This record gives sequence, structure tokens and C-alpha cells, in this order.
Amino acid sequence: LNLSFSGLKAAAKRQLENFSEDEIKHNLNDLCASYQQAIIDVLMSKLDRAVAENPEIKGVVLTGGVSANSALRSAAESWAKSLNLTLAVPPIRYCTDNAAMIALVGALRLGTDDVKSEKASLDVQIRPRWPISELQPPGTGC
Repeated sequence: LNLSFSGLKAAAKRQLENFSEDEIKHNLNDLCASYQQAIIDVLMSKLDRAVAENPEIKGVVLTGGVSANSALRSAAESWAKSLNLTLAVPPIRYCTDNAAMIALVGALRLGTDDVKSEKASLDVQIRPRWPISELQPPGTGC
């Protein structure tokens, strides 16, 4: 279920190179809406596939900067309702980028009153993809 939008970005760039400046200006709203919809379609397809492959899933969390997009929120709400799933989407003010989420996880891993403190030396091995199961504070049921 991993994905990258580099192919979509490259395709959009190639398409724009075929348009004149006037065509881009005249069709800018349609071009942007189409690009947004393509991204939403991919994300919703991935969500749908994840739930189909894991029938024990009863709820989904939509978060990060992308979750501030109203069209994505609407699509996710309709999708979750059609599958009788719980959808959790934070208020817009909490829909921050990945850097803020990574900082929160780091703070949790370093320790709070509720979480056992974890520290690592500066020679810790970098792991670009950390399993979410390892991020859940013990006993929180998150």
C-alpha cells in the first residue's frame, strides 16, 4: 500500500508543457481541480484496499497536512459511511505536516508521565519507515 505521487507530478508537468501560458491561465481552476481529484482517488483507493485486505479494521484515522483538504475529508466521510467504519479526522487546526507528528512521536518516545522513557545514543540507526505498532504507547489502546 506504499505510494508515491512522483509519477502523478511528472505526468501533470508533462501535460502542462503541452499548454500555452494562456491555456493554463484559462483552465487553471479545472487543472487544479483535476489534479486534486486524481490525488483523492488514489488515496481513497488505497484506503479501500487496506480495509478490504484487513476486515478486522473498524475505523480509520485521517491526519497530517493532507487531512485539511475539504474535498478529501468529504470523500473519506462518504466512503467510511458506506462501509460503516468509524472515521476520525482532527479539527483543521490540528492537521499539521509530518514534521509536527514526528516531533510528537519523538516526545512520546523520550518519555512523559504516561510513557516509559526511551533514550538512544546519537549512533541510533535511522529507520525511514517505523511500524505503527511500535509507536503506540503501551496500555493506551491507541
